[in-house]
Amino acid sequence: MNLNEAVEGPGYKAIPDSTDKIGNLWLYAQGNSYIEGRISKDENESIIECRAEETTSQNLNNEVQLMNQFLESRPKKVKAFPVDNPETQKYLAETIVKDLEIFLNQPFANRQDVFEKVLTIVEKPESDFFTKDAEAADNVAHGASLEIEDLGLTVDDVAQSLSKVVCYKTDTTTLDAVLMQDL
Repeated sequence: MNLNEAVEGPGYKAIPDSTDKIGNLWLYAQGNSYIEGRISKDENESIIECRAEETTSQNLNNEVQLMNQFLESRPKKVKAFPVDNPETQKYLAETIVKDLEIFLNQPFANRQDVFEKVLTIVEKPESDFFTKDAEAADNVAHGASLEIEDLGLTVDDVAQSLSKVVCYKTDTTTLDAVLMQDL
């Protein structure tokens, strides 16, 4: 989701790791009938969409079965943990390896090697993955241009606000607060 990238950075496609960051995503969802139509009234459930390469009944049934297996493997409750904690990093690496096996529909022959490689990536500091400057903010905003324009905002305004958040962020700076102030 491009809006997720606007909150977390280019290439980021996961649930944000803090309540504030999730709040930033909700800012975009509010008033967006497309998104609101996919979330239950109590905000505890959502519709999940997927795309299939082929549309034969057998293939679609297989895709649904794989999706159900994946969803059943996911935790039923979510709790945020600091990513710099070694135990959390091991859990995250193991989860990534399991998800890859589900996605590929086969186990890794060299599973321990794959786990160790994923763990070395997970152990890297966030700064190794994200460039937090005005150019990156501009790229993210332009990448989410359709969603931004659907909200009645301009890409340049969001890029400017996003730049303030990523370049001059304090512990209390959130994208929704900056957008409210700027717009």
